[in-house]
Amino acid sequence: MSQKFSNNASAVLSGALLADVGDTTVTVQAGDGSTFPTIVAPDWCMCSLEATDGTWEIVEVYAHVSSSDTFTVKRQEEGSTLTAFASGSRFELRMTSGTAE
Repeated sequence: MSQKFSNNASAVLSGALLADVGDTTVTVQAGDGSTFPTIVAPDWCMCSLEATDGTWEIVEVYAHVSSSDTFTVKRQEEGSTLTAFASGSRFELRMTSGTAE
């Protein structure tokens, strides 16, 4: 079980994400998912969602195939606030404080 990384993994949401802990599928624009690592349980990576107004939320990705633009996530990680994100919001693999601990 290990945390996975990739350099400069960045994407744009192709659909909205609700402020609902049950909304666990993140879909990004076609081709954007290829910069992220493949994630197969029990591995994971930490990503941040960021709205155009600067609102953010940290999520744990626990399923992703590198050729896919769809991610399965656990919301509200590292004390972040559950937030709604519109299509066009940023989705990035970032270093988080929890990663550094």
